[in-house]
Amino acid sequence: YKFLLIILLQSISELYLYFKIINIKGDKKMNIENNTFDYIVDNFPVWTLTEKDYLKLKSATSLFIPDKVKILPSNLKNLSLSKIVVDNKNPNFYSGNSNAIIHKATNTLILGCKNTTIPKEVRFISESAFEGCDIKEIIIPSNVRSIPPHAFYNCTNLEKLTIEKNVKKYVKMLLEIV
Repeated sequence: YKFLLIILLQSISELYLYFKIINIKGDKKMNIENNTFDYIVDNFPVWTLTEKDYLKLKSATSLFIPDKVKILPSNLKNLSLSKIVVDNKNPNFYSGNSNAIIHKATNTLILGCKNTTIPKEVRFISESAFEGCDIKEIIIPSNVRSIPPHAFYNCTNLEKLTIEKNVKKYVKMLLEIV
């Protein structure tokens, strides 16, 4: 049934192609909750990311995810973000003070950035959570159950990866890839 679900989601995504990232160009910045953001996602349930929007997002340093966003695009990687904030009212994702997008139901870190701090609640890290990220160092807390092999793929500036005890699954593979 996964195959059918993917087809359904792709069809739904095609219906929502007009949902775009708001691009605040030049010196203009958008303020939300006393924070300034380069990019703010439209407040719709499905966030689709066209190739054009991805190129714009790739140059952004800050990202805000509003409360109504339920589905994230799958190609969130190789970004230059230093700040990620999810609206506190979002029922599906949170960020807290972590500078990351974390799925609430599974406590999975979906997307990190160069200033991410992984909270103790996180149990899983998604396959490409930090892929291509400009992160220099990070601590993987002991509550994380596994680290997928490509979580830190192409993190060329990663100097220090501290893995607290009890994080055993995939560590050997991870260290070979990083």
